[in-house]
Amino acid sequence: MPKKLAELSARLDARLFTAWNVLLVIVASFSSFAIPFSLATEESASLFRRREIVLTTIYLIDILISMYRLKKRVSVVHVEYSAMRSFFLRWIWLDILSALPLTAMFGLPWLQIVRLAKMVKVIYLLQILRRTQANIANLVLIAQMVYWIAIATHWLSCGWLVIRGFDHDLDLTTNYVNALYWTSMTLTTVGFGDITPVSNTERLYAIATMFFGYSFFGYLIGSFASILTKRDPIKEKYRQNMEKLINAARYANLPLDLQQQIHSYYQYQMTRRVGYDEESFINDLPAGLRGEVSLHFRKEVIEDVAIFEDAPQ
Repeated sequence: MPKKLAELSARLDARLFTAWNVLLVIVASFSSFAIPFSLATEESASLFRRREIVLTTIYLIDILISMYRLKKRVSVVHVEYSAMRSFFLRWIWLDILSALPLTAMFGLPWLQIVRLAKMVKVIYLLQILRRTQANIANLVLIAQMVYWIAIATHWLSCGWLVIRGFDHDLDLTTNYVNALYWTSMTLTTVGFGDITPVSNTERLYAIATMFFGYSFFGYLIGSFASILTKRDPIKEKYRQNMEKLINAARYANLPLDLQQQIHSYYQYQMTRRVGYDEESFINDLPAGLRGEVSLHFRKEVIEDVAIFEDAPQ
C-alpha cells in the first residue's frame, strides 16, 4: 500500500510540475511580447505595476519549486542528482535576475529587459519536450520555429518603433501594424518601398534586419527541407530506390517490363512498410531493451501465429 501511494504521489508530482512548466512558458512568452512593446510605447503605470507583481511572484515561485525538487531528489541515483544540481546551480542566477523587480528598485524602465533572461529556461523546456516526445519531435520543431519567428519579428518591430518614433496622427495600433509590416517586408527582403528608412540610424537598423533575415530564413528553409525529407524513413528509402532504378534504366538499358517489375517491388516495400533498417537501430540499444524492441517490431507477425494467440507475454 505505501508503495502504491508513493507511485501515485510521484505521478501527481510529475503532472503538477508539467502543468507548472506550461504556465511558466506561457508567462515568459507573454513577457517577451509585453516588455519590448512597453519600452517602445507609453505604457500606463497601473498596467506596468500589475505586470511587475505577476512576473515577480511567478518567477519567485519557480525558484522555490526548483529548490524543492532538487531537495526531494537527494535520495536518487548520485549521477542523476549531480546532473540536476549542476543544472540548478548553472541557471539559478538567471532565475534570480529575472525575478527581481529591477525597474521598481532603480527607476530605470529599460531594466525590464533583464526579465527576458527567463527565455533561456523556455529554450531548455522546449528542448526537453522534443527529446521526451520523439513521436512528434518534428512537429514540435516546426512549432518552435514559428514561435521564435513570431518573437523575433515582434522584437524587431518594437525596435523600429523606438528608432522611427511615433506618427502622432495615427493611433497606437496603426503605428505598431506599420512597424510589423515594415519588419516582415525587410526580413523577407520583399520591400515594397512604401515605408523607407530616412536617417542613417534607420538605414543601419534596416541593414542589420536584412542580414538577420538572410541568416534566419536560410536556416529555416534548410530545417524544413530536412524535416520533410526525413520524416518517413520508408518513403525516403523508396525515393532512393527509384533514383537507383532510373539510373539503371538509363545506363543499362533495362527492358520496360523489367523496370515495371522492379518498380512494383519497391512500391510493395513502401506500402508494407518493409525496408526500415531495424537491425542498426536495435544494435545501438543496451541488451535489456533489445528483446522488448524486437518483440514490438514483430508483434503483428507473432500475433497472427495460431499457437501464440493465448500465450502470455
